[in-house]
Amino acid sequence: MSDYIGRITDNLLSNIRKYADPLIPIEISTLYVNHYVGIKIENKIAEPCRYHGSGIGTKNIKAMMQQMNGLCEIKFASDYYCIILYFPIDL
Repeated sequence: MSDYIGRITDNLLSNIRKYADPLIPIEISTLYVNHYVGIKIENKIAEPCRYHGSGIGTKNIKAMMQQMNGLCEIKFASDYYCIILYFPIDL
């Protein structure tokens, strides 16, 4: 599990460096929903974007979250990106 978390973190940080607007702070928050703890990362996308992604990194994140019995929710617009990673917790 920790290997997946490290790989997910590396992917997210790489995406932030490539796509996020460096002048706008990135917002990171936590939440709790139905026995899942979530980490929410939101950022404004730089204009113009210097890189054009293939979406493979996001697909890899989703696959790793599924392997850990977690969920991955993505909201994307032309100038906005949000990813929420939901990790299951046992009560």
